[in-house]
Amino acid sequence: MQSLRHIAIYVEEPAPGQFAWVLVERNGRSWRELDRADSPVTSYKAAMAQGLVALQARVDDLEVGPRTEDDVPARPDDKGDAGEHRPRKASRGAPAKEAAPGRPYFGFGPAR
Repeated sequence: MQSLRHIAIYVEEPAPGQFAWVLVERNGRSWRELDRADSPVTSYKAAMAQGLVALQARVDDLEVGPRTEDDVPARPDDKGDAGEHRPRKASRGAPAKEAAPGRPYFGFGPAR
């Protein structure tokens, strides 16, 4: 099994007081850009939160993290015997049961 994809978020300041998130992925010894904000926002905190939401949208299963299509480990079934494994279910984004309506995710819970 391969390791997790090495994806990072950083915030840049294209103009004073304007902040934009950028997602990059390690490719050997260098980094390549995956995605970036369409427009800047007025706080570092908001830019970082939006970047994390963008990262989470790229992850099919937050329990196992960002992996290539052929690199998805089986996990124990929560309802069955711990020794039995099942393939993970594909799901986009974070589970809706934890999010308040209309609130974006930051980290592994709703943004505050």
